[in-house]
Amino acid sequence: MNYSLIHESPTEHRRRILSNSVENKILNDLYKEDKSWYLKEPFIEGKAPQLVIFIQTRDDAASQRDFIRSTWANKSYYYDGIGRHPFVFFVCDLDPCCHRMNDNLTTEILTNKDILLVNIHDTYDNLTLKGVLAMHWILKTMGDSVKYVIKTDDDVMLNIFRWMSVLKSLSLRNKSKFILGFVWQKSKVKRNGKYIVNEEEYPEQYYPSFCAGPGYAISRDAIVTLLNMTSHVRYLKREDVFITGLLAAAGHVSRYSFSKNSYILYSYQYQKNNNLESTMLVHGGDKLLQRYIWNLYVDKKKLNAHVVTKYFFVTSLMWPEEVNPRSRQ
Repeated sequence: MNYSLIHESPTEHRRRILSNSVENKILNDLYKEDKSWYLKEPFIEGKAPQLVIFIQTRDDAASQRDFIRSTWANKSYYYDGIGRHPFVFFVCDLDPCCHRMNDNLTTEILTNKDILLVNIHDTYDNLTLKGVLAMHWILKTMGDSVKYVIKTDDDVMLNIFRWMSVLKSLSLRNKSKFILGFVWQKSKVKRNGKYIVNEEEYPEQYYPSFCAGPGYAISRDAIVTLLNMTSHVRYLKREDVFITGLLAAAGHVSRYSFSKNSYILYSYQYQKNNNLESTMLVHGGDKLLQRYIWNLYVDKKKLNAHVVTKYFFVTSLMWPEEVNPRSRQ
């Protein structure tokens, strides 16, 4: 049984999800102009960006946001080759206790102008909503100029140089309607612990193929498809599974996967990796470790600077392979 797709008429489906699922009701209401889901919005300066990166964060993670602003989100380190910097912003939600912004966050928003504050509460179950709201805001605000969107988290050190090179390579190869990341296949549903999903929420034993949540890229045409699929797929609180697994499968979006060595999903793995400077990201670890890895990324970029041309392709990584279509279901 393919649980993700709902086999019923659109009218029956809409009536049922609106009555039974708060989350699906929110997704449906995204397209109503009279509903304000965005309390504060980032300031977009200069030319319309082709690459947009959004970072999921909490209101109390100011130090982590400042660390990101000083490393891979610092515009002085890169541009996209045509005079446009990638546009990087944070997606933050409200403290579930006080239901409002604290004074420090208010000051940070006014100072940096790079935070999208969404009108939902900061809970693990709402991570999916944060991701969908961010993608909807990007398309609504920046329109057709955007070619790619990267989603990541505030505890991730992103190798922005590698991501930009790979996306440029995909563009030259005319790849479209895709998600790029590290793809988990045949991942078993957890019935206990932090990532618990009960049988009522998702009765299958395994998830469809999906990209690891710490970092993945989506082409603009794929985002349009994913957002359209939100009214046809049952909501799941696992953000990575819902967006890159269930919605992608329903919308026939291709997924490309890097080798596992390209992604350090758990900080302890870095000790076993002899090619850290060529990884796509490192998830977790303290700031000392992340600063060390960032310096490796920068040094690697400087080393490669003399061979970068408009036809440059990533050569030290395995080219990402498309996931077998049979594994999408």
